[in-house]
Amino acid sequence: MVYKSLWKLAPRILTRAQHWLLPTRCIACGCAGGLQLGDAHAPLDLCSACYRQLPFNRHGCLRCGLPLSETASGMTCGQCLRKAPAYQRSYCAFEYRYPLASLVRNLKYGAQLPPARVLGELLANHLLQHHPQPWPQCIIPVPLHISRYQQRGYNQVIELATYLHRRLNLPLRLDLLERIRATAEQAGLSRTERRRNLRRAFRTTGSQLPDHVALLDDVITTGSTVNEAALTLRKAGVGYIEVWGLARATNRSA
Repeated sequence: MVYKSLWKLAPRILTRAQHWLLPTRCIACGCAGGLQLGDAHAPLDLCSACYRQLPFNRHGCLRCGLPLSETASGMTCGQCLRKAPAYQRSYCAFEYRYPLASLVRNLKYGAQLPPARVLGELLANHLLQHHPQPWPQCIIPVPLHISRYQQRGYNQVIELATYLHRRLNLPLRLDLLERIRATAEQAGLSRTERRRNLRRAFRTTGSQLPDHVALLDDVITTGSTVNEAALTLRKAGVGYIEVWGLARATNRSA
């Protein structure tokens, strides 16, 4: 029994030893020092000064996460009141702007994986602080089409999901949803073009679906991607879908 306990603790012990022998450096500014965040296994490669500069999404729309004014805190935005999305709730930790946007771009387009742990732990910490019971039955990362996966070599959303899975102790399911159309890059498209671009881009795999899931994406701009994925899951029988996003764009038409 003692050996089993030590075996379970081994990864945490090794991680702490690594950070003691090789002091952390902030991935945002390069200075020495790491931030201990909640019950994370080891300090993050982020200094406290850069952490304080992060654009926290403190008053997001309950339905889509769009940043709202302080007076509208805890409310639903007008767009969601006029036409509700296919998902019931969203949790978006940050606004998509500097300095967080730089870290996301480095992870997404710069083939830099170290930001994944920092960003994943930051989102996990936000969820631990703001998400009520019950938790979803699993995490479903928004999938890439195989051609985009081969081009990039990884799915940055899965990289984030790995840390959420470890920290929140929730199942990570990569076998429930797939992208069946190689859509054009969403950046630079209008809201209408994004919707058209994503139409029928996803399908479920036929595996048994849980009733309550978290659909994870890195950045939510107009919400077209997560809405189309959520619509696919709803049609397949999922009863309650919440969207988890690392960051939310402040402009719906961006």
